[in-house]
Amino acid sequence: MAEPPKTPTKAASWVCRTCNENIFVKNHPLDLFGAKALKDNIPSVLERFFELKIAFDDGLPSYICRCCHHKLVKFQKFLRKIAFSRQQQESVLRVKRGKTTAESPSGRSPQTRLFQMDKPSKTRPRTILPAPSAEGDGKKRKLPKRTESSAEPSTPPKQEEILSQSGLLNPLLKDVPFLEEGTKTVDTLATLMLTGCTTHQIAEIIMQCQPLRKAIKFFFLKDVNEQCQKLCNRSAENSTFQAQSNNIIANNTLENTWLRVRELKNFSWEKVITEMMEHVPDVLDVLVAVGIPNVKAHEDSKKQIAPLCTAYGILMFTRRKELSLIQKMNSILLSTGHATERTMKRLNRAGVTVTRETYRSIMDDIGSDLLVTIRRQVSAGCAPRLFFDNLDFKILVNIILQNHRPSDMHWIAHYVTFDRVPSDHLDDNKPMSDGTQFENIEYLLSQSELDKLRSDFIVLVARILVEFFEFMEPYKSAIPKHIQHRYSEFMKKKSVIIGLPVVPYNQSKHSDVCQYLEYVQKLLVDIYKPQNQDMPVNADEVLKNVKVPLGGDLLGRERITGAKKTRLGCDSAAERFESIVEMPALWHAKQSFLGYIWEQLYKPTAASGRKDTGTLYHLRQHFGLVNVPSRVLDNYSSCESLMLSATKAYICAAFMAWAGTTDTATSPSWVSSIAKERNSAVQWESLQIQIGKFVDEYVLTEFDIERAWQEQLGQKLQEKENQRTLRLAGNDDEANAISSPAQQPYSSGSVVILLQKSEDYKVLAVGKVIEVDAHISVPEKHVPVFVASIEECASGILAPGSAVFWPTDLIAVYKSPTMETAEISQPSNSNLNSNISDIPPGSEEDCYLNYGLQIIQLGMFLMQLNDTEAEGDGGRSLINWKMLLLYFRSRPRGKKYAFEAMRFITCVKGLYTEKIAHRVLHGQFVNPKGGEGSNYANDLKMEHLVGDNKVSLRALCGNKTLKAVQRCSAAAYGLKECCTQYDNECGIHPESTKHTHACTTEDVKAMLAIVQQAKPFQYQRGRKLYSFPNVTKSPLDQLDVALLNTWLTNHKRKLFSGIHDCNEEDNDEENELSNGDDNTPEEDDLDD
Repeated sequence: MAEPPKTPTKAASWVCRTCNENIFVKNHPLDLFGAKALKDNIPSVLERFFELKIAFDDGLPSYICRCCHHKLVKFQKFLRKIAFSRQQQESVLRVKRGKTTAESPSGRSPQTRLFQMDKPSKTRPRTILPAPSAEGDGKKRKLPKRTESSAEPSTPPKQEEILSQSGLLNPLLKDVPFLEEGTKTVDTLATLMLTGCTTHQIAEIIMQCQPLRKAIKFFFLKDVNEQCQKLCNRSAENSTFQAQSNNIIANNTLENTWLRVRELKNFSWEKVITEMMEHVPDVLDVLVAVGIPNVKAHEDSKKQIAPLCTAYGILMFTRRKELSLIQKMNSILLSTGHATERTMKRLNRAGVTVTRETYRSIMDDIGSDLLVTIRRQVSAGCAPRLFFDNLDFKILVNIILQNHRPSDMHWIAHYVTFDRVPSDHLDDNKPMSDGTQFENIEYLLSQSELDKLRSDFIVLVARILVEFFEFMEPYKSAIPKHIQHRYSEFMKKKSVIIGLPVVPYNQSKHSDVCQYLEYVQKLLVDIYKPQNQDMPVNADEVLKNVKVPLGGDLLGRERITGAKKTRLGCDSAAERFESIVEMPALWHAKQSFLGYIWEQLYKPTAASGRKDTGTLYHLRQHFGLVNVPSRVLDNYSSCESLMLSATKAYICAAFMAWAGTTDTATSPSWVSSIAKERNSAVQWESLQIQIGKFVDEYVLTEFDIERAWQEQLGQKLQEKENQRTLRLAGNDDEANAISSPAQQPYSSGSVVILLQKSEDYKVLAVGKVIEVDAHISVPEKHVPVFVASIEECASGILAPGSAVFWPTDLIAVYKSPTMETAEISQPSNSNLNSNISDIPPGSEEDCYLNYGLQIIQLGMFLMQLNDTEAEGDGGRSLINWKMLLLYFRSRPRGKKYAFEAMRFITCVKGLYTEKIAHRVLHGQFVNPKGGEGSNYANDLKMEHLVGDNKVSLRALCGNKTLKAVQRCSAAAYGLKECCTQYDNECGIHPESTKHTHACTTEDVKAMLAIVQQAKPFQYQRGRKLYSFPNVTKSPLDQLDVALLNTWLTNHKRKLFSGIHDCNEEDNDEENELSNGDDNTPEEDDLDD
């Protein structure tokens, strides 16, 4: 019986013949048998290349959608392009003539050819598709039959086919009957066993039989599969890659997060290869046979184990995704190397890394482990301290819209580190001093501190001399490489520096700084609160005895002080931020000091570059140091390099002038006595004596401020002695004790003592003689005096900072040699002096000599700052802060760092407790790599951390959200630990912490030759510098002693009373400038 015809439903007739999509919805049907389809040859393409039988009456849909139509048209164009490309390739083909390709002498074509393409075809290639027909009769078109020449070449087997025929899936490994060939093998084995044989001989006979070989291979692969299957069992917890089994992966508690992070931080190839040996020994044997034919020595064996375990990790990750320890480590290594997301995705397809989403979860786990790490350090007895700085970056947009614009972000980056010097044995109950007992003399160097500074300068000068003078080469080993101090052993230790998540606060705003301090306070509560306590804790109870130093640059320190002052009225100690203690920034102070040097000694003028030989700008122009700017902040390292090189050149020139030598190859006369000593310690003692004389002469010139205050103390002692003498011997010798007005001129600037006479003389105050305007009448036998400091008995009579007219008979001064006496002591024909001390006081200034002395003084102190920072010496740092106070105070304007130095000294020696002062003083340094002489300032490390954060921000591209930025910054410390652990396991040496610098020795020698032309250290009266016509021997000559004393007294009283405002310093500076010279030079703003 004939089968009835099938009638398609209405719905089936309105679907696409090729993609089965509803054509009615798309509303773009195309009739397969219409004119358009036949013109584009659509039916022929479907029948020839897709094996679809197209018939008008087959009952199937006769329409295709417009999308499929476009694809088929493009497919035909692609086929035509292939045909045309082949034609072009054949037309340019050339074949080397040879025995088989040479034309026959008769001119006829050879009968046979080895290759069809040896000679390009001259006929037009046949088109792949027939020419399109315009006929649309609706009948089925017959496609041409395939010929032998049009057959496609055979394709290799697909990847799936290869895999399906490998391993246990190989059909050749199935069980087959034992044939006659196997019987012969059995007979051979029986004969060998009767005659005696080894196991290898038996195995060799068996492996020669292919059926037995395949059977043994099958069972071996079966065992390998079972071993791997057991290792991948989800209920088992025996895999190193699994990171504490699937149960912990599903549990997101803090403890389990720490366990997952611990697997990464304690990564070890030994664990991986031990797992292979215990659980998959056959896999280990195969991989070793493939990759390690011979085991190398211990150091080189790490190079063999890493690829072996990596291959094993990739294979097991392919089998089960949870076994991804090696993939996670690879992802961490690539991401810290700033690999793109596309690269991660490509390597994930190869089984090398995890996906980007998984890596983000790894970063979240590592970031959440920061609190556990900090707690572990605190529980070990390490006291934390924090440091912060602003993190400024921009988020740019390509198209600016009303609600889509570029953004300037001002956030805070910070880190926590821990004290290396112990301080638990120190008192933490009361301040070290109070305002009544804290004298202004505390801001100056004591005699022991001066001796320490001199000793340090001797070492620094000796290091310069041994580099450039040949006679110092034998004593190189005697010169200390490191200046030791009390806590040198502690400062060798490597610092633990943990970067904290970036927070969205702007340190320029007091409100944001208050929020930041609240964040820090909450962090401290989380650190110090009892663990495993779910109940809410009281911040005051947790932080009762906790004091944490928080440091920042000058702006940051001022903002912290201002934020704490806004909370003074709060009831709670935690709300008043009493657990947070401010500390200054050492590197920023050094940067400001270099800017002060540039104000004093660097003027980019034409006269300085051409005529003033030996000045900093002249050296810059002469050597083409175009990277040295006029503003230190633009390139600090280049400015510092020029200053240090110039200092070395001037030190060498001064030493040759002092020692009486003409070049660096000549030895001074006193070297012969030192050369007789064989003991390096004795040699160094002798060198210290000689170099110390040079340091006293050219480096440590006595400052006026020190000399004036020493005179004040001496005058007080002398007055008391005079009073005692007068009481004993009567008043006849009174004139000998105190000089009369006729005997002593009172010139402007003279330091005097104001006295009161009753029964005897009583000291009331110390002041300085000043000049008054011409319209002000001075009483007879009176002198205008600025009162600098007063005694307690004069509190109701005089006031510090006031100007008074004082009777001349109640003024006492020291007797000093007059200018005429000094000139008589000097030969009249002597206009050249080798020693500074030989120049008589009041002589006409030599600007070249003065400029050279300032280069030496300021450059040596810059070296002192660098060496103090490298050694991590808190004691030397306090000496340096005292010197910085004087230098910054002598600036014409911009004295904020002078107040910063004064505030630091006041806090460390008076306001803070002994423990906090010790922590702040010795906590100014970090040592990221460990080792002697590898310390640097906290704020410099903060600058490095900000730079690292900005690199991470660039990798985020447009995804600079708060969550993404905090994820990157919080995970930075843990990721670095993982990379360090991986480097240790692979035997990769850490990167050098020293930057590669070109040697400056030859440049210094060239600078020395230029400096020698000017002969700066041979005194010549009246020599002038065009750019520095008023340069003095020391920059501290510009320091106003009386004004400094008043300034210190006022601010000291405010600091001890706790009423000081950070804005008062600007007001004081404006008042001083209004009373001083209006033509003071402008300075670069070094406080930003």
